[in-house]
Amino acid sequence: MLWNGNNENIWLHDVDGWADSLGDRGWGLDYYLDLLPTIVDAVDPSRFYTVASPWSGAESLPANDVDHETHHSWDAWNRLPDTAYRGSVPRFVSEFGWQAPPAWRTLRDGVADEVLSQDAPGVVHHQKAADGMGKLARGIEPRFGTGPFSFDAWHYLTQLQQARAIATGVEHWRTHWPRNTGVVMWQLNDLWPVSSWSAIDSAGRLKPLAHELRRLYDDVLLTIRPVSRVAVAPSAVSGPAASPASSPVSPVSGAVAPASPVASGADRTGGPDHPGRSASAGETADLGDVADTLSLGVSPGAFGSSPVEVAVRSTRGGHDSVVRVRRVTTAGTILAEASLPVRLSSAGVAVVALPESVGVVDDPARELIVADMDWRRAVWTPGPDVDVRWEPARYRTSFTPVDGGLDLTVEAETLVRDLLVQPDRVTASGVVDRGFMTLLPGERVTFRLTGVTEADIPALRAEPVLWSLDRALEH
Repeated sequence: MLWNGNNENIWLHDVDGWADSLGDRGWGLDYYLDLLPTIVDAVDPSRFYTVASPWSGAESLPANDVDHETHHSWDAWNRLPDTAYRGSVPRFVSEFGWQAPPAWRTLRDGVADEVLSQDAPGVVHHQKAADGMGKLARGIEPRFGTGPFSFDAWHYLTQLQQARAIATGVEHWRTHWPRNTGVVMWQLNDLWPVSSWSAIDSAGRLKPLAHELRRLYDDVLLTIRPVSRVAVAPSAVSGPAASPASSPVSPVSGAVAPASPVASGADRTGGPDHPGRSASAGETADLGDVADTLSLGVSPGAFGSSPVEVAVRSTRGGHDSVVRVRRVTTAGTILAEASLPVRLSSAGVAVVALPESVGVVDDPARELIVADMDWRRAVWTPGPDVDVRWEPARYRTSFTPVDGGLDLTVEAETLVRDLLVQPDRVTASGVVDRGFMTLLPGERVTFRLTGVTEADIPALRAEPVLWSLDRALEH
């Protein structure tokens, strides 16, 4: 717990034209810088006080500078695709987020529209973000296209996009520790049945994002990411015959691309509703000289020209494991695989270069890359999902009665991408313990469903209660 002087007031005063309208009138700066910290120091000296969020530590610095203290990242969602998160590595991301509608049952109970649709008056009314419905549509377009989509498909895809977008940011920032030291997502929950940035809706139902957050904030995070543009010192391991490894090396100064294009003077800036950019014109995030404890692995060039790599972030201690990386077709056929060591002697980041056999796809429309380590899985789709020629997902289902509900076991016969179970569509009390799941042929996953009975099994097997990505894109 800490004390925070304000949310975005100093930042927006500086970049959003507040000074022009305020003139010589006071607006709280002395309160944030002097009065409130004095009071906190007197009555609660054990807790940390920060002047604002975002805040760069000094009045002489832009409040939302990526190179100092806290940063709010709202260019993505407001006006850029979520891949823009990879454009910078702020020191600490204290606010970012992506919208999605609430669970189907929560929305159904909250609106009076007889038929749910994206443009139904009640659905639109339950969207209070500036141009929120437009941002939802533009948000899914880069990955999933423009449709037209049925309401069921739109609901599925916007929830999938929320999970994917948040994953893009958290994976990128967490695997650039210690340059980045933390990521806080906006927001946890809601007060009313609205499309918003929350992971838990107003009825207490978990969106798929809530399940994804367990993976993203686990002590050990496994990711597949584009080869980092952060410059690192060459490793002693080199050459095409060398064994892929994740031996620690000492990084040198490096930079990533600017977070976004230069904004016009008319653009607004902060918060989840603002269309303006978050960073100063022309800035970059310089990685600088950081501690030798950062483990950034071997040079990707040692194993060819793979455009992606595996990154593992371990927060509490070292990690010694093996990551199995497979290049597979959209039907689930394994084209190539490699088992690569992951070695961290202490908490840090290990980056594992991929051999071309698994890191370079021959046909982006028919292939993807899957990495497994321990019980963790990461999946990389080389291009937009809408351009992928997904094979129809085939799987078998079985149900087992358990205390309070049913266990649904799904066994894949083909690749099953982003399988989602929504028991709240069947009963108001229906709850599931997992979000989107991707399976390879022969793999099984068990969903624990509570608040349902054996009489609900036919409905639980039906679409769109049980749905995969290939089916949603057809609707």
